[in-house]
This record gives sequence, C-alpha cells and structure tokens, in this order.
Amino acid sequence: MPSGHPRLLLHREDVDRLRVECGIEGYHDDPVVREQGIRYGSQRAELDMLRQVADAIMPARLRSDDLFVPALLHLVTGEFERSDRYTECVVRELLAPDRRAYDLDAVVALDHCWDAMDGDDRLRIVERLAATLEPLEPGENPLNYYGFHRKLAALAGAIVLHGERSVEGLPGVVERVARVLESARVYFDGPFIRFCRQRGSMPTSAGNAPWEEASLVLATEIWRTGMGHSLWPELADSLGHACHHYFYADTNYTQLTHGFIHDDGSHVPLAPGQIYRGFLPAAPWAIARHTSDPIATWYANRSLATGPEMTAPELDRYQWVRLLYGPLEQAEAARRACPMGWHFGGGWVAMRSGWDRGETVVLFDVGQPYWRSRQHFDAGQFQIYRKGRLAIDSGDDVTYEAIPTKGGQTTLGTVSGDWDAYFQATIAHNCVTVSERVALQRHYGRPWPALGNQRLIERDYDLSVGDIAATHRHTGRLTAFETNSFYSYAAADLAPAYSPDLLTSYTRQLLFVHEGALLVL
Repeated sequence: MPSGHPRLLLHREDVDRLRVECGIEGYHDDPVVREQGIRYGSQRAELDMLRQVADAIMPARLRSDDLFVPALLHLVTGEFERSDRYTECVVRELLAPDRRAYDLDAVVALDHCWDAMDGDDRLRIVERLAATLEPLEPGENPLNYYGFHRKLAALAGAIVLHGERSVEGLPGVVERVARVLESARVYFDGPFIRFCRQRGSMPTSAGNAPWEEASLVLATEIWRTGMGHSLWPELADSLGHACHHYFYADTNYTQLTHGFIHDDGSHVPLAPGQIYRGFLPAAPWAIARHTSDPIATWYANRSLATGPEMTAPELDRYQWVRLLYGPLEQAEAARRACPMGWHFGGGWVAMRSGWDRGETVVLFDVGQPYWRSRQHFDAGQFQIYRKGRLAIDSGDDVTYEAIPTKGGQTTLGTVSGDWDAYFQATIAHNCVTVSERVALQRHYGRPWPALGNQRLIERDYDLSVGDIAATHRHTGRLTAFETNSFYSYAAADLAPAYSPDLLTSYTRQLLFVHEGALLVL
C-alpha cells in the first residue's frame, strides 16, 4: 500500500506523467519525458476544458460525482502540500452540514487533497468518514450496484486512512480500518476473482450492463492503486473484454439505438460509457489503459468527445476521465479483421454475417448461470438482428405491449405483476419446454403456473457459496464452438437448466452460414 497520497486511482508518479502531458510549466525537461517518451502538452486541451468546467461549477454547491474535477485539478496544477482554490472547494463540500455520506468522489477528493488540507478540517472530515466504514462480506454481490458502491467507498476510505497519525487518536478507528482492509483481501483474492471469471464478459442482463461493468472496473482500480496489486492480468480475458458485447451487437444502423436485449432492463445502451453517473463513463477508458484491449480502445477513442456534436450536458463534467486515463496510444480494433463469431464466456456466443452496415447478428444463450433473481428462465434462447431490426427476438417484451394502455393481457395468473412472471418464464422465449403436469413448481412459496418451465431460482446469488457451476443455478455449458469466414457453429448442453426428474440430456446447436442461413438443431 502506498505510504503517501494520492492512493486512489493514481499515485505520485502518475501525477508527474499528467503534468508533463498537460504541459505544466517546468515539466518540459522532466526526466519522465526523456525516459518514457511522454509527449509534453499532449493533453493541454483536456486540461483547459477541465479548468473551464471547474470555473463553472465551483461557485455553487457541487452535484454528485463533481468532486473528481477539483481534486484532479489540484494534483495536476497545484502543489501537494499547499492549499489552493480547488482544495478549498473540496473542504467546503466535505464539511457541508447536509452531506449525509461520503460517496466515492468525496473519498477520492479527500485522498487527492490530503496533504494540502488544514489539520483541523481534515480531522473533522476523517471523523465523519470513519463512522461510515463497513467491511466487504464474502457474499457481497457486485451486481447490487448501490450496496456494492457503498462498500467500495468504505474500502476506499479505509485505504485513505490507513497508517495516518491523525487517525491513531480516534477510538476504534485503527481497528475498524484494519478490519475493512483484511475483509477486502479475503474478498478480492477469492469471491471477486472467481465471480469475474465465471461471469465472463457478458452482463447478466442488457439493462444492467453499464452498471455491472462500472462496479467491477472501479473495484479493480481501487484495489490496483490502493493496495498495490493489479488484478488486470488475471481478468484480461473476462472483465478485460467487457466492451465486446457492444461491439458484436452494433450493426451500424442509426435507427438501431440499443445493444443486445435480454432479461430485465428498459435502457440498453449501444456503447459503453454513455450513462453519465459515477464511474460509468470511465469503464472503457480504464479497461483500455490497463489491458490495451483493442475493442475497449475503439470505444474509449469515441467516447467523451467534445465539439458541436456533443449533446449530453453532463459530458463536460467527465473530462477528468480523458485526463486520467488518456491518451491511448495503442491500436484500436479493425472491425473487418475481427472474427465472425465470439465466445464471451459466462454462457454466451455471438455470430455475425460480416461487418458491413446492416449485417445479420445472432446471439445465443449457451447456459448463463442464474446470478440475479430477475434473470429469465431462458437457457438456449437466441435472437437475430437483420438490417438494423430485431428480426427474431428471444421472447422479451421489447415493444412494451404488456402495459394496460396497449391492452396487454396474459393468462399466466390473475394478479398484478403477471407480465413480469410471464416474460421471466420459459414459455415466453424461443426455448424448448418440457411439460409435466404432475410436477408443478413453486416460486417464493407460491404455485408457478408456467408448465414446461426450466428450473426456478429465487433471490440473487451469494458469492460466499463458491463455484456457481456446482449449484442448481448452473444452466448449461458450451460443448463446441467454431468460427471462420464461411460459418459459425455452437453447441450447448442445456440439460442442467431443467429438473433432472424431467430430462437427462438436451443439446441445442446453431449453425450460421454467413451467406444467409441459420440452422437450429
């Protein structure tokens, strides 16, 4: 763990690099430039824009996530141990009486401005922060966005406070910090790594994708900088490929404004980093920076762009992302050179007919585990996009027909919320149903009237249980996969998705001939 500050998202040597890239006076002949070949002033435009953003937002109360801006500007343009207007803004915000909790941007700001703060002000902030520290439990689910982020902010707070003399006199704080850090070591060395690998690079639902990616990438970044242990080499083939599902869903049609649709969710972004909340805009940048993944680089180079085409008013507030993780010098993906098929891991395969506009795209669920309670019972489903349209859907209510104003009706049950039950059921998807009227299943203690359904699950997965493939949440496995310029083929054993009392063997195969034929066996 670094002995000095900053400790979160970057270190002092990174600040030297940023000062060179931002063209700070006095750093033109810095040894960093000569030894690493960093281009002096390559990010001067980004720095100027961030300064303009700070001038606009600092006179009033800052919004959620805005503290990243003055905190980073203090490090890049100021001196570590001297207060400036950016530090004063951070202190004002952190001591505001109506601030109920310290979110991640507040903890990062404390870390970045630590040495420049007045001792009494810093102690008051530390006392408030220490009261919020809570450990990561072994079963902590990173798919629970708000709960997980609260725990990440607590971990970040413990990293900031560890080893500081000003903390030693506060009753119980040293012990609390040690407990949070030790529980985090257990969590990241075991459940977290295992979850990321088994999840693969495909989200548990289309609408949950950007939130999942932000949570996992942020956790990895906090651990890398705060504890000095990078998990990126171990996660390069899973979390490092988190941008790939956007890439394979994109048919380059302006009318198609969403990615792959599956399971729950009402907003499915076409690309990563398009929701301006928390760490979401930074996810593709962090992946590209630390894995050199060409697809993540492709998206990062096209995100947070400024100019006349900029439409999101929040976009300028996230230019700190470009400053922190840019510039990206590595090569980006060449679409026409990419494989026609891709195995995302975690139970998903995609196939394309080509990389021109309007090509056909097939998504095949080859056995995604049941990580979350709202996932659908649809192992083996597939969907097809053709000429910018969802030609064959997986069964989800993508056009929102299941609402009273459209006269939506269903015969599955008789009470409110039945549409949720229907679209979660196997019968609503293009899956094989296996009916046995005697074996009526129950869900949360109530009869489940969808005959032929796959095995039901309840509640989100508890990571402390261990290997999900050894539990009843396992739905299948990919048994064969091949792709070339002529065809793509995938086969999956999906028997685990059904009750063993109903069947013992079931394989679904998809052969996609790129010239225009899909064979489902």
